[in-house]
Amino acid sequence: MERETSTYREDSKAVLALFDIDGTLLHPGAGARQSLAQALSEELEQSITLEPGDCAGKTDILIISNILLKAGCLIQEMQELIEATIDRYIELLKVNYNAQKDAHLYEGVTEILDELQSLPNVYLALLTGNVEIGARIKLEPFGLNDVFPTGAFGNDGFLRTDLSRIAVSRSEAYYGVQFLPKQIIVIGDTEEDVKCGKVINARTMAVAQHLRNEEEIRAMKPDYFFHGFNNTKDIIKAILDTSY
Repeated sequence: MERETSTYREDSKAVLALFDIDGTLLHPGAGARQSLAQALSEELEQSITLEPGDCAGKTDILIISNILLKAGCLIQEMQELIEATIDRYIELLKVNYNAQKDAHLYEGVTEILDELQSLPNVYLALLTGNVEIGARIKLEPFGLNDVFPTGAFGNDGFLRTDLSRIAVSRSEAYYGVQFLPKQIIVIGDTEEDVKCGKVINARTMAVAQHLRNEEEIRAMKPDYFFHGFNNTKDIIKAILDTSY
């Protein structure tokens, strides 16, 4: 879905909004975590259960690596096992994701994205720990793949913070616009999302869809903090506020 450009233009009003997926734009339901747990169980030939805390804020590769290490896998086996697990996970995800109609966009997401898309100086991209194929599967039922034509994904790096510069670089190449740090905002629901913004000196917006990690997120001092996307007017204003 990439588009190559040879020159970047400067636009003082441009804003690049980098969105996380799980826990930010949508609740993925049970199918995604069950698919990854099954893929790991098959590769390790033992029962694996994944809790939300095992996955939140992490890349798929880090999640898998952590489980493999806990299971006693040797370092020299890791790459092959990671690749096999991801391949099987994607096979299962295609079948299991939203099979029970339990995945859903969070309230306010459609309104926020519609408003941002209507603004000529706003550019949207992903910054997610999902491998790209997995990310696209999760967005497809909600028609969001065209909304986010580029970005950085869990197969691009080991840690979430490895992905920030990749997301910006790809967005600049795709849109043909050069973004200053203050023109970039990283939007997510975990401490790791805030870190992703801080490593590139971008603005950060934490959107807590639940309260379980609010204290930890606030401790990271995001530039903006909201409980969900319901406060549409103030959220849009914050995203556009490049004078921050």
